[in-house]
Amino acid sequence: AADFEMQLTERRTRRAAAANVEGNCQLLVLGAGMAADALLGRLGHYGFQGSITLVGDETVAGYNRVLLPHYVGGSVETSDLLSTAWTHQANLKIDRRLGIRAESLDISARCVQLSDGGRVRYENIVLALGSQALAPAGIKLPHPRVTALRNWQDADHLIALADEDSAILVVGGGLLGLEVADALLARQCDVTLLQRSHRLLSRQVDERAATLVHASLRNKGMNIVLQEEVTALESHGDGVTVAFNSHRAPRHFAGVVLATGCLPRTELARNAGVPTRRGIVVDLGMASPAPNVFAIGECAEATGVNYQLVEPIHQQADVLARNLCGASAVLTDVVESSHLKVEGVPLFFAGSVPSSVGGDDTVVDDSAGGVYRRLCFDGDVLRGAVLFGDTLGARDIQEYIGSAVSPAKAQQLAFALKAA
Repeated sequence: AADFEMQLTERRTRRAAAANVEGNCQLLVLGAGMAADALLGRLGHYGFQGSITLVGDETVAGYNRVLLPHYVGGSVETSDLLSTAWTHQANLKIDRRLGIRAESLDISARCVQLSDGGRVRYENIVLALGSQALAPAGIKLPHPRVTALRNWQDADHLIALADEDSAILVVGGGLLGLEVADALLARQCDVTLLQRSHRLLSRQVDERAATLVHASLRNKGMNIVLQEEVTALESHGDGVTVAFNSHRAPRHFAGVVLATGCLPRTELARNAGVPTRRGIVVDLGMASPAPNVFAIGECAEATGVNYQLVEPIHQQADVLARNLCGASAVLTDVVESSHLKVEGVPLFFAGSVPSSVGGDDTVVDDSAGGVYRRLCFDGDVLRGAVLFGDTLGARDIQEYIGSAVSPAKAQQLAFALKAA
């Protein structure tokens, strides 16, 4: 009893001490993920001289979340996740406070209350809070044996569920769902991928490319179920029983992965009176209407657009870093693009890709060779592209999106030919 009382007294003393700690900084960054890492890297590049406090609720920060599916699949190690973290920041004065949450924000006092009892006052604040998993209607999280893949802890949880020969259900047929399902196949799991629409990658590519991806994944051993939804989950000691929207019989799985989209984390900002819609509202300079408040990454909504892919977020970080260093910069020419990171399924898409081929489009469709390349035009302006089977020249194509392209240049890009 005496030992317990001593421990309790020590905890009270630590809390009281923390409550009296009030730090001051020129720049406070809330969130320590890839967006914050990119921002700090650019601040270092542009020579930011002020004091920075970084607050993140994970104990490991700045790691490469894009590689998490490959970490689950066993093709990358911990060192790979950390290989890009906190680069080019040696010349910055950063106080890193990890494993700590921001509990409240007072924009009039320019102060943030932290979960350890401390407070930080700032001159400028950047909200880089990321997003959280969006569960299907009627499914509540957290739930035993059900996980998303938003962070390192989720990845470790999924690895624990995915013993060899385990039956795993992946819900969601977008980029993340396909990459997670492929990672689980690499762990010798029995993988079922569920998609509520009639095809995979319905927001990223066209019908033809989706069909080719579907066939490739089936050939790898993935069971794909389209036009189906989960309606209920019932946990058991060794797994979870899943009920479906159709007349399909309920099925038992060792685990369920939700890759059904995400929601920007806006609660802290909204409670502080910072304007929010889907995300935290910012202009093209990444500034909120609230004074001295900025936002970047998955939590931000830049003039009505909430970007979720890596490249636009890096552009946001560069723009904001320049502005914080005294320059004047705005976000321009944002083209969302990505490669599907599934071994043996080469796929690249960029810009706007309508579901069906238009009359102005340039198409290469080689069924025998397994190659499909489509450049999507509006008149002579290149609006988007999808490349399957052969992604050669993808970056060259991306650079032309939004620009007028001659017929000869369109053919060159479509066939990945070198300039004469």
